[in-house]
Amino acid sequence: MYPEPNGSAEVRRLATALFTERRDFLLRIARKHARGGGDPEEALQDAFVAFIRHFDPNGEAPALPWLVLTLKRQCWRLREQAHLERYAGQEAEPGTGERGFVLAAIPSRAPGPEQRVLEGAEASRRLERLKPDERDAVILQAAGYTYEEIAAGRGWSQTKIKRCMYEGRAALKTAAAG
Repeated sequence: MYPEPNGSAEVRRLATALFTERRDFLLRIARKHARGGGDPEEALQDAFVAFIRHFDPNGEAPALPWLVLTLKRQCWRLREQAHLERYAGQEAEPGTGERGFVLAAIPSRAPGPEQRVLEGAEASRRLERLKPDERDAVILQAAGYTYEEIAAGRGWSQTKIKRCMYEGRAALKTAAAG
């Protein structure tokens, strides 16, 4: 049997390990950077395909940061595509413009900037209702930090983090319903 070129068996093992161990973390990053367009799951899958095809295990770049950067770039690309898809193309209309073309606007299914501002303001109001530790825990977890990273940064026990997350989520659900 012939060896695989460029350590691709090793890259596949790395990809499998990253997918099983860090998938939730990577998906949070994808959700954060794909806002306003694109599917986070699709971006994550595309990033893993790029990782398997292009990552050099003998290079200087560590695997996880390489994958995170690739994932962010993929999310940004999908977001840009979604933005560009707001406008269909050119339709001929005699006597309009230099060449007789008009850009026809087609409404997007993605929320516009005004809707995102309203959603952001509503989220801020909901977060204000939480206790300070609950708010910190929920925001840090939404930013992509693991429970272990939050514990190390805040000096909290795992029990405190779990309690803050549980009570914070419950308070957010109550605020959203009412």
